[in-house]
Amino acid sequence: MDLKQIILDKIELKNTTALSQLITQNFRTQRMLNSMDLDNPATELRFQHFLRGLRQLVSEYKIKEGMDVMITIIETTFDAWGYEISRQECFLLYHLKDLGKFRIKDDKYFSQMEEQWATFKDYKMEKDEFKQSLKDLKNIKFIDLRRGAITFNPVVVLR
Repeated sequence: MDLKQIILDKIELKNTTALSQLITQNFRTQRMLNSMDLDNPATELRFQHFLRGLRQLVSEYKIKEGMDVMITIIETTFDAWGYEISRQECFLLYHLKDLGKFRIKDDKYFSQMEEQWATFKDYKMEKDEFKQSLKDLKNIKFIDLRRGAITFNPVVVLR
């Protein structure tokens, strides 16, 4: 089954055509000719552009409801590939989207997130849990983390 269809089936959204277009624009399937496994192609996700496009999809919702819908879309997208990411980690990724190629220290990012967590209490994390989540996101290659400095990966290859 097509991954796009899996995502669209799992998400209840009024504007499914806009979500379909967002997925089509940001997901590219790559079949590696040297690979032994041509049945399971790698998919390139323009992750930063995808996250930035989510805000327009949920413009009809209130702020907190819209955030919940965006987090559900991110969580469902990665669940379709078999990546298990918590809702709190999806919240972290969503707020890293504006970082781009710039680096930010994890302590500074934690203080920025505390301001967001004041509004969205469901996604609040403790400092230890936050640092572990950053390490998990680094291992999946969504972010680069070196000496406490975070860099966002704008393009991610999902296998």
